[in-house]
Amino acid sequence: MRTVIKAGGSSLKDVAGVRTVIWQAREAAGDKLVVVSAQGKETDRIIGAIQMAESGGKPPEPEEIFREFESMGIPSSYHRGTRDSIYIAFKNAANLPALPERQRTGFYHMAGERLSAVAAKFVAEQEGIDAAMVDFTDEDFPLAVRGHYLNASPDYGAARAKAQILLEKHKGRMIIVPGYGGIDNRSRVMKALGRGGSDTAAFAYLYALGASELYILTDVNGILDGNVEGGKTVQELDIDEVKDAATLGAKLPGRKAVQGLELCYAENSRPGVYIARDVHGKRTSIMKETERRPARLVAGREVVAFHVAGNLTGMEDTLRKHGIDFPLGVGSDYAHLVVADDVASYAQGVLSDFAMRKEGNVTVSPAVPMIYAGVVGNGMPDATGFLNRAAYTLTHAGMTLAYGRDPGRVSLGYLINRDAARPHMLRDALTALHEEFIRK
Repeated sequence: MRTVIKAGGSSLKDVAGVRTVIWQAREAAGDKLVVVSAQGKETDRIIGAIQMAESGGKPPEPEEIFREFESMGIPSSYHRGTRDSIYIAFKNAANLPALPERQRTGFYHMAGERLSAVAAKFVAEQEGIDAAMVDFTDEDFPLAVRGHYLNASPDYGAARAKAQILLEKHKGRMIIVPGYGGIDNRSRVMKALGRGGSDTAAFAYLYALGASELYILTDVNGILDGNVEGGKTVQELDIDEVKDAATLGAKLPGRKAVQGLELCYAENSRPGVYIARDVHGKRTSIMKETERRPARLVAGREVVAFHVAGNLTGMEDTLRKHGIDFPLGVGSDYAHLVVADDVASYAQGVLSDFAMRKEGNVTVSPAVPMIYAGVVGNGMPDATGFLNRAAYTLTHAGMTLAYGRDPGRVSLGYLINRDAARPHMLRDALTALHEEFIRK
């Protein structure tokens, strides 16, 4: 039996969190592969340092960027090759704009995950566990990818072949790998997997290893039926519910991430996939099929909307290449694009660059703050009146609806104009929908 354990940044924020993850991995069944994200807020600080360097500013020192790693008391001689290459690169980040794109993207963006893997290996050894850390730069690193440097996709066939070799080499050991990216088989360049990249990597390993179980460890007991007071853990979600809920903002693996699981299903494999705080606790199971229910959870997030007009040839390819989600509607010469708040500035930059390349033939409106909220349930296609019920519920709660939007097969959603005088508007929208569709 083989088990994949993926640990998010909130689970790895300090030495106690890393130790808990290692304990959880030890408790899992069979051979284990542990996929780690960057610790704490490292990814935000890395991106900030890159942006500062690219604009001619002086980035923070590596010790500040990787402060969680620094606080763990790991000897400077431990995995010196990995550590030194990362620290030297960030000390020289002022020269970053002169580097080829492949070095600006993959290497820098995935530094946090590499140091998390060093930390996890260090703690595992402290706990007396026979563990192997396999870095992106190692010949036997198993996750092959292809595509853009910032938004690559797993090469599932190549990854499966390499994973079997890895298992033979480290049979019986806990294998620790950095998440978020992989290696292009042809160019041997590190490439990031884009938004939710560590989840994408974990599901790719699930498929490549032929694993029986995947645990996505978080700091909560599974997925709640609403991020509201009184929300309860959802015991089961099917694959369509997962994808649609992630689109609406639930803390679930996104559409790209779960492709590895869909490949398992296509080959008649039914691995257990669990989102949990620990491997023996309360959890949400992801399944191919579940009992049909029109409303299983509510979800939402703060977003911004852009209106883009003009010659949009190539815009969708540009957005996909840079891993930007939420295209809302596209016409012959216009598009409404909705993106999550945390990628708004990045999206603005991508759209501005696209408009510049079009030499004045494209205009991009200023970002408009909005709320994106809705209801998810695999019985939604057979339900009647839900769109009107949701609209009435939200308007009765004092919301001004901008668009009605069905983001997927088993959900409904609305874009709501954000009111600066109501700082808790997202919470209010989710509470209203939860009371109407879940608690009743």
